[in-house]
Amino acid sequence: FVKEPFFRDAVILLSQGFEAEAMLKILRRRLEVQKERETAQAMMFKNLGKYPPACGLMGTVFGMIALLGQLGQEGAAESIGPSMSVALAATLYGVILANVIILPVGDNLLARSQKSIAKREMIVEGILLLKQKTNPVMVREMLLSHLPPALRDGISGGGGSKGGAQASAA
Repeated sequence: FVKEPFFRDAVILLSQGFEAEAMLKILRRRLEVQKERETAQAMMFKNLGKYPPACGLMGTVFGMIALLGQLGQEGAAESIGPSMSVALAATLYGVILANVIILPVGDNLLARSQKSIAKREMIVEGILLLKQKTNPVMVREMLLSHLPPALRDGISGGGGSKGGAQASAA
């Protein structure tokens, strides 16, 4: 039947004869809960991204302490370079882990959540328009208004403003 669970639920509410206000209340609540859940998951990664650089900096500090502890000893000059590189590598690894892996995952989750919420808001609007028995051309134009102009033109029938302008001129 319908693969998208949110859309399926909205169609079921419509078919069961719920009033428009009740449908709107139920669907908006589901949107809010989904947004809160997905935002929390994305923020978990954003917050997690703060820790690797700090851990790397701690590794650098410990490495520098060990390095400075060897300075007065014989042969310390030969070990300064390798010890310093190991100490600084800890910071580098922390920064790379945070900025190349963890933070982009959080950004990606947030972007996906925003797209999902926008799609579901479009579903809510469409279902409410159907409940109000709005003219199908008007429903189509209202839903196409959610899309950028480049995508509207790619949808069968030319989309958006062309059809609407012709219909209103007639």
